[in-house]
Amino acid sequence: MKKILILPPMKWYMEANAEYIVRYLSDEFFFEIAQLPYEPYDNFLDRFPNESPFLRSPDDYDLIWPLLPTHWQLVHDKYRHKVVSVFYSPNEGDFTGIAALGASTPMIEKSLKEGNHKFHSLRFGVDTDLFKPYPMVREDNLLHVGMVGSLQAPRRLIMDIVPALKDVEGVRLMLFGHMAPRDQKELDEMGGDLKAIVGGDKWWPGMPNIYNRLDVLLRIDQDPGYAFPVLEAAACGVPSIMTNCGIEHQIAKAKAGIMIDGDRQYYIDHAKEVAEKVRENVIWMRDHPNERRVMGYNARVEVEKNWTWEKYIKNWRRFFREGLNATRKRSV
Repeated sequence: MKKILILPPMKWYMEANAEYIVRYLSDEFFFEIAQLPYEPYDNFLDRFPNESPFLRSPDDYDLIWPLLPTHWQLVHDKYRHKVVSVFYSPNEGDFTGIAALGASTPMIEKSLKEGNHKFHSLRFGVDTDLFKPYPMVREDNLLHVGMVGSLQAPRRLIMDIVPALKDVEGVRLMLFGHMAPRDQKELDEMGGDLKAIVGGDKWWPGMPNIYNRLDVLLRIDQDPGYAFPVLEAAACGVPSIMTNCGIEHQIAKAKAGIMIDGDRQYYIDHAKEVAEKVRENVIWMRDHPNERRVMGYNARVEVEKNWTWEKYIKNWRRFFREGLNATRKRSV
């Protein structure tokens, strides 16, 4: 059985999704997830693979999969031929000479096609048994609107969106995610109930609890990427207000949320305008509860129909097989 080493990043949710792939493909491949530390995270590139807990030799594995494309440097140039990489946003890293390349969104696929690059179309599925709607006891009748995930990348947008929503009657803004101390300080200065919630239930088994606290998810991001929160919230029957960064347009097409049109540069250059559009759509969600519930129903149906692991796991199997074939040919 061929051995594949997975190198996880700081972003625990990517490691959690990789564990599903391990579960589905363990009949053909032996996977090992390296235990990289979350804190402190500095200078580990220099230590791998010679210092515990990084004591693993790339020579002992047939393939190496860094979950972030920029982390292929962990195994240095001499092992590049063993690396398989999945891209989440354009221009994310150098894939010259690697064993196999995957694209996780239509945006990446378009970019790679334009460059005449060979790639596999890959998607991460959603565990619909874990992520599902369930009733939550509410202490208020407010519309709960929340942002989930890393809140550092869209920092500028957040700092415009928070003031835009603070005075909206009947709305509670909730932030669940990683934030730098400077960001929390700015939120403190804005006043109100705006602290980022970073409790233990943010880890994988507790995520459905977070989504089910919300009536609407905000996915407002300047950076293209894979929309894990949008899909997971959708599986829980929660509609989204979204910018178009990765696969969000497919959720909007299913009438499971509201899309704010534009591209990355527009979101960066017009942050205040985007914030005003978010405000308008939040007010619409508040004032149209029946339509909002229909969107939530559509969201769950869309995930069950098009975003389960069973739908995509065959593509992942072909992806790893191609990587192994490429390394085998180079060793002959």
